[in-house]
Amino acid sequence: MQETIRNCAGRGRSVVYDLEEQYKCVAREIAIRERVYPKWVETGRMKQIVANREIDCMRAVLETLANLIIPLDGDFDDKDFEDWPATRV
Repeated sequence: MQETIRNCAGRGRSVVYDLEEQYKCVAREIAIRERVYPKWVETGRMKQIVANREIDCMRAVLETLANLIIPLDGDFDDKDFEDWPATRV
């Protein structure tokens, strides 16, 4: 994919991550949060309302990225996304 976003916080150098890489990273982060946050809520480290909001916010980011990716490359089929999470938010 041609669209890229530059991360200028990268220790004095510019790192380029395409939107598909960003999508996959956010999807992994959501999966981690869905595993970890329930334990944190159970131990009192985090309130349930905060956990819900944080995960919902990351799902919104994932949806935003998905909406950016699909219009950029309208010529795609299912195999273009086979290594992505099985469900989109």
